[in-house]
Amino acid sequence: MSLKLRQDKKGSMGQFLTPVSIAELMAGMFNRLDLPEISLLDAGAGIGSLLAAFVAKVCQHRQHTSSLRVVAYEIDPFLIRYLHQTLELCERECQRVGISFNYEIRDIDFIEDTVRLLQVDLLNSAMPTAVNYATEFTHAILNPPYLKINAHSKVRELLRSIGLETSNLYTGQDLRNWHRRSLEFSTCVLV
Repeated sequence: MSLKLRQDKKGSMGQFLTPVSIAELMAGMFNRLDLPEISLLDAGAGIGSLLAAFVAKVCQHRQHTSSLRVVAYEIDPFLIRYLHQTLELCERECQRVGISFNYEIRDIDFIEDTVRLLQVDLLNSAMPTAVNYATEFTHAILNPPYLKINAHSKVRELLRSIGLETSNLYTGQDLRNWHRRSLEFSTCVLV
């Protein structure tokens, strides 16, 4: 794919990748890096700049966690190749300092998947912890897409189904809104 085509696609998908300096600044805003287990959500991971900065910060923390789990959402197959590489480097860094590291790349839309998980959770509140495991995070970091949502789009309907009314993806992926609807996390940093 040519660079020109790639840039056009980025704009149409609302993708603006986070520069390293901003990712490091954002990762520096987190607290509670000494929890025994940390689970990080990146709802629009791109190539993994934000989550890599977070992992580096956790590994540098004087009293670091024993376990770090990352769930990264990314729908662009082109970026997912690079995201895998980033997460493999994160895994090596964690191993170097004695942190158990697990990751999952979800190549599906964050909003669609989260609405599905929330609906399953509401319908099956007595369900085993598999659903809880999928929706509980101690930390979240993201740079959501900057796109308007068509009033009659599938995304708009999904958000309405859980009581969120918004006209753009940026606020649709604002995890402070999701937190009020059962997506648990303790610290969120949003570009």
